Amino acid sequence: MYRLKTNYLKISMLLAVGYMSLTACTKNCEDTLYEINSIGITPRTIDLSTGQDSPWSNEAGLASTRLALRLDMPKTTLNPGSLDSDCIPKYRNNNKAKSIKMFSNQAFNAITAGQDLLDACVFSADGLNYIDRADFLQSYLNESNFPSFFILFNFKPNVEAPHLLQVIVEFEDGTTKETEFVEVLLKP
Repeated sequence: MYRLKTNYLKISMLLAVGYMSLTACTKNCEDTLYEINSIGITPRTIDLSTGQDSPWSNEAGLASTRLALRLDMPKTTLNPGSLDSDCIPKYRNNNKAKSIKMFSNQAFNAITAGQDLLDACVFSADGLNYIDRADFLQSYLNESNFPSFFILFNFKPNVEAPHLLQVIVEFEDGTTKETEFVEVLLKP
């Protein structure tokens, strides 16, 4: 009899947990909507072994693979979303970004001046883990409350040159947000 009660309790618990999981997943929770107010880039030096960053100095003569452009994206919350404890917070950009590009006034290897440089870059939240542009655009720029991220060069340039860099984000409604130009010395 004891064994029958134990099995009954186990099965009942599994069913209860399963039911709660299913109902929690199917609950219609409201997203937290935000808008990106502006974007900016700040050159930083990054230690690739620890992910620690510090101010970038063109005079330090560091290789371009040590450069981390901190992309700042202050966001305004338009609604707080579901405050229900059963809801997992979901953040959504009210005016989704459909593209992000970075331009330079100088050539970078086979990428000529005025062409998108982000093909030579990756994105990182911590300087240690990397994602590509498509994942950044979808998962972080449009669906997270992260206020900043890093852009890192994947490759060294063939030629040392000072670059004026600018990031431009285009949104679904046709508007764009641009960073100020920043000057960085990119070295092989």
